[in-house]
Amino acid sequence: MKGRTPALAVLATGFVLVVAAQLIAPLRSPPLYDGVVIEEPYRYLSPPPGQPGSPTSYEQTLPLDGGASPSAVAATQESPPQAQMIADTGAFTLPLGTTNIVASIGAVLPPNAPSSGSILGNVYRFSVTNQEGTPLIASTAVTIVLRAPSGSIQPIVARYTGSAWQELQTEHAGQQDLWLANTTQLGDLTLIGRSTSGPFGLDPILVIAGGAAGAVSVLILLVVLWRTRRRPVPQPVGRRSARALSRRKRGTRR
Repeated sequence: MKGRTPALAVLATGFVLVVAAQLIAPLRSPPLYDGVVIEEPYRYLSPPPGQPGSPTSYEQTLPLDGGASPSAVAATQESPPQAQMIADTGAFTLPLGTTNIVASIGAVLPPNAPSSGSILGNVYRFSVTNQEGTPLIASTAVTIVLRAPSGSIQPIVARYTGSAWQELQTEHAGQQDLWLANTTQLGDLTLIGRSTSGPFGLDPILVIAGGAAGAVSVLILLVVLWRTRRRPVPQPVGRRSARALSRRKRGTRR
């Protein structure tokens, strides 16, 4: 048991660190490794000083698939794309007379600032219409993938409702700086970042989780040291005691 206690303490400490890492940057789905992707600098519609501009856009006319809206994977041309839209076959309800659909993605100026946090990168307008320009209504969820500028912490995908930004349930897309959300309503979508007010400009959640993990690790080490000191130290057997024990053994044999 002497060797097991420190080993269990190390395992417990590692478990606490893993839990803290998951709380700080949760990954709800396993990442997809598909080769090495070279991340280009983020392109801004209104670039800050020293940053590149001219973000790319997407527009494609797609034929129907057996009378239903076709599956679509629309993406801007950056590497990796800064905005993507993924729709399954039949995801949109088609008005009578529809012969094809037009999918488009383009960066636009922010219609309004969020009530909390700040917009990260560009606001993108996602649109799916028929050949006459009539917006199509999604009958099933469409996946929106947005890329955040490098270094962003836990951004949230949000959609502009016409008066305010509505935050959507956001997940990591499995690749660095890519975040996704599912929605049945398109329009203007962006990533919103939370303001940091923790020590040294760190995210408060990160500071709290790191402090909790450190406190638990210290507590585990203190318990191990306390249990180790409580164990009685074996005393050396003196010469007289050894001789007496030897005599007793001889008498027993006789």
